[in-house]
Amino acid sequence: QRPTLNLNFARSKTLDPRQKWTRNSTATYVDNDGLIKTAAVNEPRFGHHPTTLESLGLLMESDATNQIEYSEAFNNSYWTNDGSNITFVTGKVAPDGSTNAIQFTNSSGGERLYRQSAFNLGSSGDKDLTYSIFGKWAGTNGSTLKLKMIGSGTGTFECSWDLNTGAVVDGSLIGDSQAIWQYPNGWYRVELRKTNFSTGSIVDLEIITESSDIIVWGAQLENKKSRRYASSYIPTSGSTTARLNDSDVMVTAADWRPGLSVGTVFCKYFMIGKAAYGSTWRIGYQPSINWNGSTYNSESSNSSIKIQGNAGGASGTANGVFKPEVGVMGYSSGNSAYCINGGSISTSSNAINSPSNNTRLITSTYSSWSNKADGFIAQFVFWPQRLTNGQIQELSRMGEAVP
Repeated sequence: QRPTLNLNFARSKTLDPRQKWTRNSTATYVDNDGLIKTAAVNEPRFGHHPTTLESLGLLMESDATNQIEYSEAFNNSYWTNDGSNITFVTGKVAPDGSTNAIQFTNSSGGERLYRQSAFNLGSSGDKDLTYSIFGKWAGTNGSTLKLKMIGSGTGTFECSWDLNTGAVVDGSLIGDSQAIWQYPNGWYRVELRKTNFSTGSIVDLEIITESSDIIVWGAQLENKKSRRYASSYIPTSGSTTARLNDSDVMVTAADWRPGLSVGTVFCKYFMIGKAAYGSTWRIGYQPSINWNGSTYNSESSNSSIKIQGNAGGASGTANGVFKPEVGVMGYSSGNSAYCINGGSISTSSNAINSPSNNTRLITSTYSSWSNKADGFIAQFVFWPQRLTNGQIQELSRMGEAVP
């Protein structure tokens, strides 16, 4: 029997008008040509792998703010040129295809461009920072770029990368973690992360040339405890700028064949980064009964079916690689089974029912549905029958359930 719902976002790159979704701001994504594009308000983003250009599906992110007020104009007085030994060459082609990138030429060695007192953590709120920038070797002299965060009362955290090879040069003072992502045309996006900055810290940001000639664009500083990785680029020009939350996808009850006591759910998902609240992700719909991988339990007044997997190193950003997670769950009265990535089958004798109303297609981290797990929904499929355990396991090995 064919599925009654097949949301193949990676293949179709469309959102059916019946499926309600919103985002009340612009937002960026990597298009199929590898360039960073800007989606309009309430325009869904169907992103691609920045290196292979593989279609990843519908990009879902929680809100974020770039705390750097000039993310591209490094020759603006907002940034301080230490010692005036860095020469700027404007008009370089950037990862978005514009000519807003700027080349730093530094023959004197070790010079830095910095923003003093870039961010005040204050007395409360999130204390986890992710500092990122796009960089490219100009082809002459050295090819090393260093990012540094200095927190009053917290310490100095830094990392250096080779923009010719993509290798880490020095991560001895890294803080918590770093990542380097390869983009087309010789570009990389590098990121430095540190959690638990001291309350009241004044954070200074530095870009250090290390006797190199490099081209830079798109600096970003994020301060959010539920995110320990750089989210999609947020351009700024004169003030901090926010990207608002991608809403859940609303799916009509008719698409789900409501009221059935049997069904099978398939999901392929690419997670961005490692969840701050644990290394798991989950994706599901409401309302129904909640499956958390091994047991069932109620979750507030609107319980849910969820597919849950371990992002960990498989989909984390430590090495700048996206890898998919595939989860499949089949259920009927007193006979349910669950499998992730072709692994072992987990079973339960608890009852579960399909949703009886319009539902929400949700992504989140393990601890709470309110903690959105940023990533790409490649495909979400529902069959109105309980497939066999063998079929469930085989489906979870597949990159695509049905075209």
